Amino acid sequence: MHKTWKALKKESLMKIVVQVLSREGLNGLTMDTVAREAGVAKGTLYTYFRNKQDLVKEAIEAAILPMIDMLNDILKSDLSPDRKLTSLTLNHLLYYEQHRHFFGIFVNDRQAASQRLKRYRSCHYQQFLESVARVIQQGIDQEIFRDCDSHKLAAMLIEADIAVIFQRLLSEQSGPVEADAALITDIFLHGIERTI
Repeated sequence: MHKTWKALKKESLMKIVVQVLSREGLNGLTMDTVAREAGVAKGTLYTYFRNKQDLVKEAIEAAILPMIDMLNDILKSDLSPDRKLTSLTLNHLLYYEQHRHFFGIFVNDRQAASQRLKRYRSCHYQQFLESVARVIQQGIDQEIFRDCDSHKLAAMLIEADIAVIFQRLLSEQSGPVEADAALITDIFLHGIERTI
């Protein structure tokens, strides 16, 4: 019972952290601000978070986990492998577009950049990579895709999505998300070579 209350309390604190980040940006996020908005003593925050960096890391993770769940649902669906990858890319880009203000805060931040480098070792990233690789391997087995290293292809697709997401976050006029998603999957599935 006590553990459940603690989990709920941390979840409500994370919502406040996300609100402060969205409103004030990284520079405006302080332990004092979060404590004041949560109506708790600053010391209470240290029960849940070691410091501001820990707060930011958990806020990013809390924002990304629903997307990972949604994308994994697509990967586990009954769609054909090529349709799964097309849907995956579109929904990956759409999620960041829908949360553009929040994720845009981290695009130019050095601390956030170092966190991005750590993602390759994270459990969530590796599990997601494995799920995408399984779908690609299904496509290889069904002779929809040519025989290649499914893990390397999965990494290429995920990183192509992430690269375009960052370009979109940096741009004021990024155009329709559907067009970018279609470009990624078209290039990924068919290459850049001009067909005659």
